[in-house]
Amino acid sequence: MAGIYTHIFIDLPSSLDPELLRVVTDASESVLVVLTPEFPALWRTHRLILFLASTGCADRLRLILNRDNSRAEIDEKEIKKALNYPIYWRLPNNYSSAIQAVNQGKPIVTVNHSSLASSYRKLSYDLSGLPLPQKRRGLFGMFA
Repeated sequence: MAGIYTHIFIDLPSSLDPELLRVVTDASESVLVVLTPEFPALWRTHRLILFLASTGCADRLRLILNRDNSRAEIDEKEIKKALNYPIYWRLPNNYSSAIQAVNQGKPIVTVNHSSLASSYRKLSYDLSGLPLPQKRRGLFGMFA
């Protein structure tokens, strides 16, 4: 696949065989770990970070906080402290936008213009290293 595509994303289950996980992480430029701001998820993520660090990919590890909410019981500062690792990206909590995309069977960025869709779009550009396209202006630059 790497001979055909410039970027490849592989979604792996959390229960993947450790040896297979090593093979995949060794061939990866970045390893994205998605977590939610809940204690069980933090516990599992901490264990995964320790394992990934033991495989030598700690420098390529990127934590993505899904369902980020300013009213969450566990905030970003507490997550950083618990995991001893910084949050790379935050995806806002927007269940209605996410379920709309799922129900329509389409990528969220093509279904709506929510903050979640925007965050996914910006994340994809950030990960790919491509510049984010500038917003087009309307009549004489007066309307965005």
